[in-house]
Parts: sequence; structure tokens; C-alpha cells
Amino acid sequence: YDSIPSDIGCLFALGELEKMKEGEGGGGSTLHRKVTCYQCVFDGGKPSMSGGTLASDVLTTNTTQSSSSSSSPTMIHPHLFSENSSNNKNNSNQFQTKAWYSKDVKSWVGPFPMEKINVPATNRSAYFLNYAASSSLNNSNSQNKFSYQEVAVAPTQKAAMKLERLRTHPIPPSKMEQMIEQGRLPKPGQGPTPSHRSVLSFMALLVAEEEEDPNNNHETKERKVCVAIKGGDPGYEETSKMVIESALCLILQPNSCPGLAKGGGGFQSSAMCMGRTLITRLQHAGIQFLKVEDAKKEVDLFWSDGMKRMMEMKEKKGPRAKL
Repeated sequence: YDSIPSDIGCLFALGELEKMKEGEGGGGSTLHRKVTCYQCVFDGGKPSMSGGTLASDVLTTNTTQSSSSSSSPTMIHPHLFSENSSNNKNNSNQFQTKAWYSKDVKSWVGPFPMEKINVPATNRSAYFLNYAASSSLNNSNSQNKFSYQEVAVAPTQKAAMKLERLRTHPIPPSKMEQMIEQGRLPKPGQGPTPSHRSVLSFMALLVAEEEEDPNNNHETKERKVCVAIKGGDPGYEETSKMVIESALCLILQPNSCPGLAKGGGGFQSSAMCMGRTLITRLQHAGIQFLKVEDAKKEVDLFWSDGMKRMMEMKEKKGPRAKL
């Protein structure tokens, strides 16, 4: 699951932004581009994290803490896998730490737990695919800027503040390891039951914005587009689809993968390597890539659909049933 919806989703969102620009006859200088990814996960009313994901989180926290204390050059930060351009002041070197009210989705948001994995991967694509410049211009002007951030959409302000506390005062890895050993948290290989997974879902809602100087006369024009990447259980079913389709993409369609077709190798992100070819395969596998008009409406529909699935499952199992 991580980090394909973020990385491929950002590519998809910027593609829709480019279509809008071309439809309007835009052709000026792109001054700034910004993408915000609003992550939504419906957990069925109880924890749905798998033991493997939890183990990864413990490892990430341990790595972050050890590198921070030793001033290691490999300290986890948003541009760990890309060149951190010093002239791009809009690209923060800090991850999200606060809860806030988003005008885009008209909901409270907070730090997303997997941000420290997703953002560096997406920023690598941004650097090598030159997201800062309009593709129609093929312009690598250093004055162009790009920024990407990622947050979790919370159903309530209280839930958003809890996300903030977990980021600023995380559970110590040693405590989490102890809880895993005690059986209070799942071990690798353990996770939600099939019935629980059947009600789970995810949505990555990406809002892409840009400022353009249409006639290169210092008069700015703003554009905004919103897209959604939607699917079912992110921990198992959709993760499996993404892994399998990525492998088939490389095996069956190497000439359609931009990173391979150019004869490249090395450490490539999903957007760099497979790009839109992977988007098409994931769409055929049942993962939705949609342009949406109303971000708030999509978020409200996401929560209501999740509650509907949960209630239907409980009705099937009886009034006292648990997922």
C-alpha cells in the first residue's frame, strides 16, 4: 500500500492539473506547484493495523530516534531520497506535527502515521520527474517550486488532536515491543480477520494547485484540481494488488515503463519507474483513480459508505456480533 497511492496519486493529480491548463490554453511560466494528500482510512471502528505494519513502524521510530541523537547524515526527513534544493523555500524539511482544520476537505486533519515513508518517496519522484515545471513547457527553471505534504483526515477534532499527540509524544518503541510480546498488539503475520477486512477501505484525496504567470508579465493565475484514489482493505487486499500489478508491469510491459524504457536502473520510485502504465493496471485491478469536484463531499461519502458496510456486516452476523 505505502507508498503507491501517494506517489502514483501525485503523478495522476498533476496530470489532471496539466489537462486543465491545456484546456484553458495556458502556456506561461509555472511559478509554484503544491500537492496536499489527505489520507482517509476506515478501520471498522477498531484497530486494523497488521503486525507487519506495526513492526515497520517500530523500526522506523527506532531509526529516526537513533539517527536524530547521533546527527547521522541518513536521518529520516522529507528529502532523504532526493536533492533538497536550497532555493526551494516552500519545501519544508519538517514532517507534520500539528492538527489543523483544512479548508480543502472542511474537516480536521492531523499527522499521518506513514508520512515518513510516503513523503520521501514522492519527493524523489518530484525531483527526478521535475514536478516543479509544467511538462508542456519542458522547463527546468530553478525558480519554479514544488511542495508536497501529507496528512490524515480525522472524523472529529478530538481524533485529530490524538494524532498530534501520537506524533509529538509517540509510544516508545520498547513499550510497543513489550505490548507485541504480551499479545496486546499483533505480531508479524497477525492482523484483522477476513470479516473485519471486508469493511475496511482507504482513500487518498490529492489536491493539486499551481500559480502561473500566463503572459510572463508578473500577473498570476491560480488553478486547483482534486483527485481520489480509492480501494478496499489497504493492509492486505489492496497491498497485494499493488505488489502483483507492479511485478506484472515490469515483466509484461517493460517498454511502457518510462524508467526501464530509457535504459535506467538503480533506485526508482513507482512513478519514476512505471508511471501511468501502473495507473492503468491498478485501474483494471479495481483501484479507482478519479477526478472529483467536491473534496468535502468525497470525504463525507467515504465515512458514510464505511459505516454502511460495517452495519450491514453486523446485521448478517446478528445483533451481538463482533467484526
